[in-house]
Amino acid sequence: MRNKINFSVFLPLIALVAITGIFAVLTKGKIITTSNLSTIFDQSLVLFAASVGVTFVMATGSLDFSQGSMLAICCLAGVYTARVSFLLAAVVMVALGGLIGLINGVIVAKFKVKSFIVTICMMCILRGLNIFLMTSTGSVGAPLGLSIMLDNMWFKVVVFVVVMLIATWLFHFRIFGRNCRAMGAGELAAIYSGVNASKTRVLAFVMAGLMCGVASFMMIVRTGMAAPATGKLMETDILASLVLGGLPITGGAKSKVWCGIVGALLLSMLSNGLTIMGAGTHILQLVKGIIFLMAVSLSIEKKSSVVIK
Repeated sequence: MRNKINFSVFLPLIALVAITGIFAVLTKGKIITTSNLSTIFDQSLVLFAASVGVTFVMATGSLDFSQGSMLAICCLAGVYTARVSFLLAAVVMVALGGLIGLINGVIVAKFKVKSFIVTICMMCILRGLNIFLMTSTGSVGAPLGLSIMLDNMWFKVVVFVVVMLIATWLFHFRIFGRNCRAMGAGELAAIYSGVNASKTRVLAFVMAGLMCGVASFMMIVRTGMAAPATGKLMETDILASLVLGGLPITGGAKSKVWCGIVGALLLSMLSNGLTIMGAGTHILQLVKGIIFLMAVSLSIEKKSSVVIK
């Protein structure tokens, strides 16, 4: 009996190629120039790193709306510690992200509060704290040497490859990743099969926090500063990129790490193409919102009565 090929797996890749082709025509080739493709990769790297972390959370059937505000507070910590040492800044940002992720995970897993409620509350707390700490300064610049030393394509490609390899190894070749997917497919069945649901969910949120710390370091390398609006609406971009990349919002066995890569590139290509064509920020948000709604509607499991855990 022949194994049937599931062509739906390739839809995100087909969509990426199609959008690239459409904008190549509409922009008269401007979007596929070497310099512009480098810009798209640069813009999507932060989104990619954060999306990879949230993949672990979404695979369990949970959501994380705190990523944008988490990224902002990590950037603020990073620009100050970078004045002492760039390495220290990276460690502090990743550790702070992991700590916030741990708090999210413990509240969700141990106190049985829905993930979207916990992370929305954390989003408000962190955004308020970020604005409060920056009331007198407006924005804080990182040392100039940080961008001079690290804002280059070689460093970013290395970060991309390392993050991808680690995430793929954990998600597809370790018990941790298998447990995440099992919980998304059916938490009760996963528990009966021996999965420690609480531990897995906590570790998934910690992973999301650690990857957000990596994303925040890449953010200050690229922008050289932290501002009150840093990471604004980042959480919606992350969720949109993952769903567009083919990751079901309910998680489960169909979850794949590469969904974050394809989705981040797709969303960045869309934003870049519209910007080249002269679309304003409000148009970008409108288009992203419509596409996200359509993607969620197509990917959500209609028969499931419990969508978010």
